[in-house]
Amino acid sequence: SWLGAALLLRWAAGEADVSEAAVAYVQRRVASLRRQGASLRWELEQAVAHGREEHALALGFERAAEAKEATARAALEHEAAQAAELRAARAQVDALQESLHDSQEEVEELR
Repeated sequence: SWLGAALLLRWAAGEADVSEAAVAYVQRRVASLRRQGASLRWELEQAVAHGREEHALALGFERAAEAKEATARAALEHEAAQAAELRAARAQVDALQESLHDSQEEVEELR
């Protein structure tokens, strides 16, 4: 408290006679403040560690999302390539059918 601090300052300046009880009070207060400081330091360390864990977790989620996006993009590209192959195959089938039809007409004409 401020009273204990004022008494300690007066004693340090030689203006006050400090009793053993006052000295013990100041010592208890200093010990209490040290414990509070240690507790706050521990809480801060825990908060920092928790923040690091959350940051690492967020990075993991971000990387997983990027991987899923890349997988989806690759799947779409694969599907597009397959669709192009199917269109090309369909065009070949159409050309073969046209050729077959022409050949059949030629055969009919030759008969």
